[in-house]
Amino acid sequence: MLDIAARTAGAAYSNLVGDRDRLARYTVAVTPIREISELPIASRPAARKATLTLDELRAIPWVFSWNQCRHGIPGWFGLGSALDAMVAERGIEYLRSIYVVWPFFRVLIDNAQLALVRADMDVAEHYARLGEAEGREVFTLIREEYDRTVARVLEVAQTDALLAASPTLARNVARRNPLVDVLNHAQIELMRRMRAASSPDERELLRRALFVTINGIAAGLMTAG
Repeated sequence: MLDIAARTAGAAYSNLVGDRDRLARYTVAVTPIREISELPIASRPAARKATLTLDELRAIPWVFSWNQCRHGIPGWFGLGSALDAMVAERGIEYLRSIYVVWPFFRVLIDNAQLALVRADMDVAEHYARLGEAEGREVFTLIREEYDRTVARVLEVAQTDALLAASPTLARNVARRNPLVDVLNHAQIELMRRMRAASSPDERELLRRALFVTINGIAAGLMTAG
């Protein structure tokens, strides 16, 4: 069953990254990956070469960037398709039964819930608007997989809400998210203004403010990726 799940999840992810130039353009347009590459937090750059291409990106800034813009795709993308394939093969009751008795599968589903609540597709859609029309097609693909994943995870865990089995964590997320959302919208506006800045001094001021939002969002989500 895991072989089936792995093949299906891999195919879904390949569909996302298949047009590598398109995804690279989307990443640069809607995430703060260029700004993250300037943060003085590590000895290595965001990419192995001067250009930001998909093949040259390093893992840490890749994941960091997707969490900042509330897509969070490295933490969950492909799982919904995998669960769909498992349900088609054995039925939902089989998945529910292994969720109960198999610790590995239970941890997989529960960890995905945390990744899914850190993501926010409504906020992510605002980031997606920083891209061109082609970028909106990428976002549609991401949102469809997100909705699929949430629905299947809730179905397998037999609950109506993500993190229902961890009420303290769920309450913390509910208190935290509205504040992080404000920082996200500030970051979007700063990214837009930075890209339109006409002078180096203006760009530097905006860059410093953007760094504050990057730090705040990472602190609010309690993760850099």
